[in-house]
Amino acid sequence: MKVFLSYASEDKNVVKEFYDFFAEMGFDPWMDTEKLLPGVNWEKEITSALNTANVVVIFISKHSVRKRSFVTREANEAVANLRYKKADDIYIIPVLLDQSEVPSEISGRAQFINISAPAAKHKIATSIAHAATQQGITIKNQVNEGPYQIFIHSFEEEKIGQPGHVISLRYPEFRSVEHTEIANQISKFFDSRASNIILNHRPKPWEQSTELQVENLNEFDLFYSDGYWETFNVISATQELISLHYAVSFYGCGAAHTNEHDETFNFAISDKKIFPVTISDLFQDLNSAVEIISIKVRESLKRQFWEKFKFELDEDPYWREIFEENTSPALENFYTFAIKKDSLIFYFPPYRIAAYAYGSFSAEVAFFDLRNVLKKGDESPIKSLL
Repeated sequence: MKVFLSYASEDKNVVKEFYDFFAEMGFDPWMDTEKLLPGVNWEKEITSALNTANVVVIFISKHSVRKRSFVTREANEAVANLRYKKADDIYIIPVLLDQSEVPSEISGRAQFINISAPAAKHKIATSIAHAATQQGITIKNQVNEGPYQIFIHSFEEEKIGQPGHVISLRYPEFRSVEHTEIANQISKFFDSRASNIILNHRPKPWEQSTELQVENLNEFDLFYSDGYWETFNVISATQELISLHYAVSFYGCGAAHTNEHDETFNFAISDKKIFPVTISDLFQDLNSAVEIISIKVRESLKRQFWEKFKFELDEDPYWREIFEENTSPALENFYTFAIKKDSLIFYFPPYRIAAYAYGSFSAEVAFFDLRNVLKKGDESPIKSLL
């Protein structure tokens, strides 16, 4: 499912988050900074990618609206391509990044969504999936990681109304010829987790008021449904270790925006059994480890924030206090982590680091920086990485 991303260069950091998310969802996103190789005819490659795309996502902002450039040309060509589509085909998806006005030639042809809308990324992904169905395209639902084949299962449930509800899950099934028992244990864990989420987030019919039901809502309408969305990413998958990250969004009917959080699952493998790995399992000197992690995480987050938004993360006294508190050398600040080949990744949802509008953050800390405090040998659940 080819998804072309049209945007102004000033918005590339925000758009890159969508690029990564769409790739995780099994789509084939196209973004010039990720796909163009040195020395190629960039104009020809962009035109080819646009013309062969199944869906075009147009990111609209003050930067793109005021430009008369390739962004405008891409948008115009995408609108022109609508003449080859059926009236109900999903082809253009406009995404509003700020308070700019959507150009009439776009707003008159396709429903737009604001990036601040509840679960905006998930709703856009749902529209792309609908487009794939319309075009008879099967979304890639299997990847290979280490000794495992990982099949991506999806669950979608929606009830239109006021209040209505939406549940959208993606969860893994592991298979392996060499490690069948391990694959089965992991798969059962995540299948059971998905079942529990569905049961816990599906509203009970006897608690719903039929008087509040509203029919014929547009899929982008806000404030009418409770919602729960999540997708996962495999960080590591070896015969000794499996590490996954889940990005979770939850919306309560009528709220200003979704609540976001991260969940991580780390399993060490020994004697054909899986064992959960916590942050405390990794270090011989936990206090010193947390001190190092705090320093490195702060450095990384400050750098990321400045590179993305061009001002200091701790300029505002209120958010400086929040940032310092949630990255201080306290163990509870670093429970949400994943394990890579040579580092640990720590996750921070909105409000943990900065205001909601600035999104989620993650920071890596290399094993090299932690080498003097890590457990070694048989005392370590990740000894194969050290």
